[in-house]
Amino acid sequence: MKSILTLICVLQLFGNCLAQNRLQTGLTIGYNSSTFIGHDKPGKGLKSIPGFYLGGIIKYRINQRFSLLSNVSLGSRGTEINSIGNLYEYVFFLYLDIPLMVKMNFLSDKKISPYVLLGGAFDYNIQALSASGGPLYDIKKVDFSLLSGLGVDIGKLSIGMQYHYGITKFDNSNLQLDLRNSTLSILVGILFNK
Repeated sequence: MKSILTLICVLQLFGNCLAQNRLQTGLTIGYNSSTFIGHDKPGKGLKSIPGFYLGGIIKYRINQRFSLLSNVSLGSRGTEINSIGNLYEYVFFLYLDIPLMVKMNFLSDKKISPYVLLGGAFDYNIQALSASGGPLYDIKKVDFSLLSGLGVDIGKLSIGMQYHYGITKFDNSNLQLDLRNSTLSILVGILFNK
């Protein structure tokens, strides 16, 4: 009985949000440039590698200026490691990201509205690969990140940039290296109901 009442309350809240036009959904795609940061960088040097970002958008408008923003997305990360001389090793990660951010619009009553974002993300590692050695098994599955960003809303379209700063050391080997993800994303999103 309790679970039925809870479900009814959640559905009622969801319905109220839709009725008040506070809840919006959409899609976002983008380009990632990522590398590793930390005190134990492997090899002679690291270079950023390109990647992708694909996900949905869930936006809850608190008022004209502030809103909560979340999504479920797939994103690739990794780095290029200069191991010996001119030899490079590529490491690729595929993450399922679930961020929660606060969005502040500056000209919320205008058609073109700049914004800033601040928040955090729960990241789940789906796959970790080395280009030369295949799957990597000593990578933590769960990662937490801080997010910041800025951009501009143009009607239903959003163009922005986000920085994803990993706060969890992802190395799960015996060495326990201080390595974290660092990703810069350029994103384009569209809201379906605005």
